Amino acid sequence: MKNILPLLIVLVLAVGCDQQTKDYNTITAHNRYEDDTLIQIADFQDRRDTDSLIAFFDHKEAKYREAAAQAFGSVQDSAAVGALNKLLKDNNTDVRIATIYALGQIGSDSAQQSLIYSLHIEDTAIVIREVLEALGKCITEENYEQLTAFEAQDSLEIEGLSWGLYRAALRGVITPEAITLAAGFLKPEHTFQTRLGAAHLLSRTREADISTHLNNILGSALYDKSELVRMASASALKHSQDNSVTTMLTDKIIKDEDYRVRVSAIRALRGRDSELIRPALMNALLDENIQVSVTAAQNLSPILSKEHTTNLEGELLVDLNWRVKVILLGGMLAVDHQNAALIDKIKTAYDTASNLYEKAGLLTALGNSPFTFDYVVSKSFDTEQKVISSAGISALAKMRASENFPSELLSAFTDILKRACLSGDLVMIGVAASVMVNPDYKYKEYYESVDFLYTAKDKLSMPKDNEAMQSLQKAIDYFEDNEPEKVVNEYNHPIDWDLVKTIDAHEQMSINTAKGEITIELMVNDAPGSVANFVQLATDGYFNGKNFHRVVSNFVAQGGCNRGDRWGGEDYSIRSELGPLHYKEGYIGMASAGKDTEGTQWFITHSPTPHLDGSYSIFARVIAGMDVVHQLGVGDEIISISLQNNEE
Repeated sequence: MKNILPLLIVLVLAVGCDQQTKDYNTITAHNRYEDDTLIQIADFQDRRDTDSLIAFFDHKEAKYREAAAQAFGSVQDSAAVGALNKLLKDNNTDVRIATIYALGQIGSDSAQQSLIYSLHIEDTAIVIREVLEALGKCITEENYEQLTAFEAQDSLEIEGLSWGLYRAALRGVITPEAITLAAGFLKPEHTFQTRLGAAHLLSRTREADISTHLNNILGSALYDKSELVRMASASALKHSQDNSVTTMLTDKIIKDEDYRVRVSAIRALRGRDSELIRPALMNALLDENIQVSVTAAQNLSPILSKEHTTNLEGELLVDLNWRVKVILLGGMLAVDHQNAALIDKIKTAYDTASNLYEKAGLLTALGNSPFTFDYVVSKSFDTEQKVISSAGISALAKMRASENFPSELLSAFTDILKRACLSGDLVMIGVAASVMVNPDYKYKEYYESVDFLYTAKDKLSMPKDNEAMQSLQKAIDYFEDNEPEKVVNEYNHPIDWDLVKTIDAHEQMSINTAKGEITIELMVNDAPGSVANFVQLATDGYFNGKNFHRVVSNFVAQGGCNRGDRWGGEDYSIRSELGPLHYKEGYIGMASAGKDTEGTQWFITHSPTPHLDGSYSIFARVIAGMDVVHQLGVGDEIISISLQNNEE
């Protein structure tokens, strides 16, 4: 083992410690599922068959022990911890790493104890690195010093410590000592992965006190050689309201050459003196990158006043993207909700717009004024367009949440919620149910009977309507004072192994969009069920003509919804495949409403999104056309998706 350690370290450093880079083509000529035993293990994983997987822990072949151990990263059965423990001493490095990942994913107290034990007995740097990160997923405050007091011996262990502290911080386990360590890890002598983990920790830690570390964080946001580290460091500056930080954000960081850094800088301006940040946000509305413009509009809207809405009227005449316009119109209406001229302006824009997503955005804007109630109701219920009805019911829910909602509309709104539940539309039902459970609204006093909720339930079907069913079941339990009943998708869609066997280990597909072509590489060895599902849908033409219905600046572009409103899917679900992969720029994952609820929707990341790791299945990555991904906007069409070797 000592003889191969230097080679292992070089390989890990080259790929940022991602296990997904293992080249299974060195094992099989096609993909790893030419091996029937690996199919058997993967199928047991898909069926969540703990006992059958554990039986492989004693197999003489290391690759089968590894696959069975790694399967518990998806199965996540705490009953397997005892059996996994013996693999912590396995003589094969890959088996130990797979076991450690699985224990982190299980995340129980017993898994925590097993990882602490592994940390004390392990002597291989690459494995220690994985133990530290996995431990962050389940460490408790009582044992937190196992991380903060750990004395890392080399760059790999420092990297693991950085990510372990990050994983713990995501769960709210954090101390000033961890903040100090993370700030120190931003220094340029550390590896890219160490700096990236530290920057994300500082960015995502709630209410972090960074006052004594501003020099390190500002230096990283301004000068780190990686735009991805600068981006996360800029985001971390939201934790300081110091005027000098505001100046650096508005004068320098917001002008970074990478749009993602500019987006982070704009978001870090939230909550600051509006007079200081408003000019920078106004300038950013005209940024050449639409993601920056949209983010600027989102952050400018909450700090508008009636005076500014008047000034913006002229700005709106400029040829701004419709997404920017509808956000600003919504912000203007929020601060001047009785402005009849502005309401008429938005209504006219709605009536003349041809873009469904623009119309949906305008309905969302109207949700900022209760004086638009009747108009929004009529548009929400008198349409066959699901994008419109979904936006409308959401706008009504937003309207109800406003402190300006008039008491004279309470009765009408109560009737609207019931009407929405009886509509049979899953979004109408889901949104209405989520409003009803708000105890501040006291809907228990309004409805003599909630039989209509059961009528609504009869109109939903599992697993297709899982998300709406979750909201509806919460409403039923709320009204009847029941213990919450968990909504679970039962196993219903086995992996098509015949199809999996036809897919090359590095199969490529082309996503032809309205903005250009994107080439992706499928990860069939890591997520066979997700890949087979995607390939089958694409081959059937399922995605053709659908849209990217959700785009969040410097986060994701999401598509695959048959309704176009993020709520859609088909009458089946597939299992989550949560391997030891990390969301980098251009990685493609399955969207879900919780574990094992994936179906037809998927997303592409704009930049690393490590908070999604281990929670959303990764099944592909972009290998060409990231410039197209960064240009995608809400409503952009997916023209077609096809296997490259099938293209004419």
